Amino acid sequence: MRFFDRNFFASIRDIFVSAMIGVTLSLSLAGIIVYHHLVESTHRARENAPSSFTAPILSETPSMSQESIEQAIEKFQIQLPENVMLPKFDPSLTDRGMTYRVNAYSAPQVSIGPEAFHNWAILASTIAHEVEVHCKQNFFAIHLMDLAGMDGTGQAEREAYLHELSHAKRFGLAPLDQDLIRSTMVQFYPESRFSFAEIPSIKFVIQKLSILEPTRVSSKSRKG
Repeated sequence: MRFFDRNFFASIRDIFVSAMIGVTLSLSLAGIIVYHHLVESTHRARENAPSSFTAPILSETPSMSQESIEQAIEKFQIQLPENVMLPKFDPSLTDRGMTYRVNAYSAPQVSIGPEAFHNWAILASTIAHEVEVHCKQNFFAIHLMDLAGMDGTGQAEREAYLHELSHAKRFGLAPLDQDLIRSTMVQFYPESRFSFAEIPSIKFVIQKLSILEPTRVSSKSRKG
């Protein structure tokens, strides 16, 4: 009976480890594909700055209102994806902007906070950050990367901030504004070197295998 129990639990353990390895490899493969997609998008954000559009001259500071948001979209020729509604002013938002989905099947929604109304350039840049980049990103893929420990959120945010910087002329961003955007990106979303072995799920399986292996070896030694 002891022999049967030992084999039974060993089989359950092996099935569990095999399942974990399969799930981990599947998640990692999907994550790697998305990771490379986001890296390529980041490079495009550095390169694809428009050359023909010049920022309009708007001397007054924008009022904290929905009207200013709509005016910025029109004046700076910000393109909203077909499934995205107009960004809404949210006086309670502490960040410059935020993009979110109510559920997995809903269209992205964008909120703009008071911090974005420092000047017209920052307002336009913030709106473009949200609607021209985040609204076009795959939220599920980003979440999948985060679960696999591959910094999906960081990659997505860097792409959006680089979009702002590469379009600085379009928005009329002053050098100081560009420095603030760049420092925000570096401080909160620094570049990270992806390492397959550092994925939490991979490390978990490796740790489990490293724990199980000595037990198997010692068991065989006792049996012999």
